[in-house]
Amino acid sequence: MWLPRKGPADSPGYLRWRATPAWQRKITAALREHALTRAQFVELASAWWLANQEERPTERRVADHSGTDPMTTSQVLRAVERRAWWSGSRTRATPGRSGSP
Repeated sequence: MWLPRKGPADSPGYLRWRATPAWQRKITAALREHALTRAQFVELASAWWLANQEERPTERRVADHSGTDPMTTSQVLRAVERRAWWSGSRTRATPGRSGSP
């Protein structure tokens, strides 16, 4: 059923559009404290979740889970691997030293 709107503030899409940048700024600021980008956080969170579901998630599985393309996933995981937050190879990798990202 279509309901008339009084103005933009009555539109969930408009409200989401307005809220999203503020939310992204807060997330970016929180991650900055840990020297992480949002892309790194997403890939590490996906790797952590997969590692708790299966023995050794591959980069491809992490890419599929996070919804990013495999090349981007590989580049991001290489960057976090240099920080010892991820260890593995191109095809098989596991979360870093502590067992979680």
